[in-house]
Amino acid sequence: MTAQKVFIDLMRDYGYLDYCDYNKSDNTLIYKPNNGFVSFSSIQDPERFKSTEWNLIFLEEANEFTYNDYTILNLRLSAPETLLPNRMILALNPTDAFTWVKRDLLDKDDNVEEVVSNYKDNPFLQQSYIDRLLAVKDPYYRKVFVDGEWGVLRNLIFDHWSEVDVLPQAEKTIYAIDFGYSDPTACVEIRITEDGAYVKELLYVANMTNKSLISWCKSNLNNDVTIYCDPSEPQRIVEMRQADLPARGATKGQDSVRKSIDTVKSKNLYVYAASTNLIKELRSYKWQEDRNNVPTNKPAEGFDHLVDAMRYGIHTYYTNYTNYELIT
Repeated sequence: MTAQKVFIDLMRDYGYLDYCDYNKSDNTLIYKPNNGFVSFSSIQDPERFKSTEWNLIFLEEANEFTYNDYTILNLRLSAPETLLPNRMILALNPTDAFTWVKRDLLDKDDNVEEVVSNYKDNPFLQQSYIDRLLAVKDPYYRKVFVDGEWGVLRNLIFDHWSEVDVLPQAEKTIYAIDFGYSDPTACVEIRITEDGAYVKELLYVANMTNKSLISWCKSNLNNDVTIYCDPSEPQRIVEMRQADLPARGATKGQDSVRKSIDTVKSKNLYVYAASTNLIKELRSYKWQEDRNNVPTNKPAEGFDHLVDAMRYGIHTYYTNYTNYELIT
C-alpha cells in the first residue's frame, strides 16, 4: 500500500497520471502513450507469477520476502528489453546482517550492486525528524537508521543455530504448539537426533479458533506423534485430547521460561531453511533491557510465537516431563 501510494502521488505530481488508466480495484496502471503496464501486488503465492513477464520488479521491504520469492521473481524478468536492461530493485532497512539479501546476494553475487543511503541523501526530510534521528543513542539503531549500515541485534538469546536444507531421519519426532488468536497460533516439528534438535515451521496463522486448529492438526500432523502445547491454556489442550489428538501440556514451573531457554541453548540447534517466520523470530529474540540498556534475565516480548513453541517442545522432551493432570 505504501509503495503504491507513493508511486501514484508522484505520477500525479509530475503530470503523468492524466495520461494513465488507473484501476484502483485491481491495483494496475497503464500509461497510454506506450502501453506501459504497472501492477501493485503482494506475493502471498509467488507461484502465480510464474507465467508473467516484466522489465522491472521493485521489492519494497525486501527482507520481508524470502529467497524463494526472489528467485521466482528474478526468473520473470523476461519481457523484451527496452532502453535499459531488465532488472530488479530491492529496497530495505539494513536491520539484519544475516538476512538472505546480504548473505545470498550481496556477499555472493558479483552482479548485485549495493546502494547505501541515509538521511543525508534525502533532501525532503524535515529538520524535526533529522533532530530525532540524531538524538538516538542506542548503537544498533544509530548504525541502521542513522548511518544506513548493516546491523546486528545485541543480546540475542539464541545465537548458536544454523540453517539446513534437508531434515535428517530422527530418533524421535515431536510437535509443539503455542496458542494464539489475535497473535498467530504457531506449530513446529522437532526432530531429535544424536547431533541435536532439528526444527521446522509448520503453522503460523492468526485468528485461528481451537476448532480450526484441531481440524488443521488432524489434516497435517501424524496422529502417533505427541503434541506439546502451551501450558497456560489447559482447556484448549483438553479439547484437543477429546478430539483424539495426542496433546500434552508442556513443562511448567518456577522460572520455566529461563530453564527452557537454557535447555535449548545446551543442544545443537538446526532450523529448516524454509521456516521463514521462525528464522525471523530467532534473529530478533533478545533479552529485555533495563532503562540503562543492560540486559535482564527475561526475554523481550514481541514476535516469539514459534520460538515459544520450540522452547516448549525441546525443554519438555529433554526433561522427560508428562502433564498427567491433562490426561485424566
